[in-house]
Amino acid sequence: MTCKSRILFVASQIFLLSLSTCTPPPEYTPVPVLMNATTRLKRSIRVLDFENYSGHGSAEIGSGFSDRLVSALMEHDIFILLERQRLPELRDAAALGQSGVVTLESAVRAGNVMGAQAVITASISDFDLDVVEQNLGGLFDFELAWQLFRAKVTVNYRIVDVSTGKIIAGKRVSFQRTKPAVGFESDDYAFLNLEEIDNTLLGTLSREVVSAMAGEIIQQHSKIPWYGKVIDIRENTVYFTPGKNCGITTGMSFEVYLAAGEKRPPVMITVSGFVGEKVAKAELPSGTFLAIGDRVVEFPRKNSASPAYAW
Repeated sequence: MTCKSRILFVASQIFLLSLSTCTPPPEYTPVPVLMNATTRLKRSIRVLDFENYSGHGSAEIGSGFSDRLVSALMEHDIFILLERQRLPELRDAAALGQSGVVTLESAVRAGNVMGAQAVITASISDFDLDVVEQNLGGLFDFELAWQLFRAKVTVNYRIVDVSTGKIIAGKRVSFQRTKPAVGFESDDYAFLNLEEIDNTLLGTLSREVVSAMAGEIIQQHSKIPWYGKVIDIRENTVYFTPGKNCGITTGMSFEVYLAAGEKRPPVMITVSGFVGEKVAKAELPSGTFLAIGDRVVEFPRKNSASPAYAW
């Protein structure tokens, strides 16, 4: 065995030893959620840009995380995700101020502007990549180097009910991974994998964090209250949103409560048809009165202990 062959053999053994002591954890795979009687109606949600408190990365990282989460949720077709192109309008209505910080109150206002039933707020507390480097020195005409990359991504998220301002669910999602790299080179031979790791490790962890978040948010789907709104009344027909796009079908029944908050019994309506994909219609029962803006609620109500007029 030549000297170069021995050096290559030693370097490869160092690399394999590093891998054996730093095996990365398996990637997270969320459990799919099947639609049932309590989750048949899609909820309208808005994902706000993540706040980056990590002290690392650019200002666009929060938007990148938000985009990834929207894409992950869209794959399951359980939510109506409100479009991102209205972000300038959203930020103005939320009155975020010069600091741009999203508070619970501003998030609720943002959701109301967008017509969302819930908003998802999140902050990035860790977006770190540490590198431990050791130069193994030269041997003959080879230079040997060893590096250890330690990455960590942590996100804290909350699901906020727009109608009440209450936090429906929230959690801290954190993933970290350690990965080694070794390199050796000479004038006529090179084996380097140092540079290819640092840019991909944080990206991999970011995708795993977002995937975990999407799975957990989907699990909370039925906890987000569903409601619609009366948008027009013509003769004996009441029109309300949303429509087919959220899973409403002909024959489904709903209760309608006065938007003004007056304590009167709800009016029961049954869907008779649709106007396009986003508007449903129903016949107004004889002797009843409704107004534009009245709230349409699922029937039967999933929480019978809730006050009938407190929404």
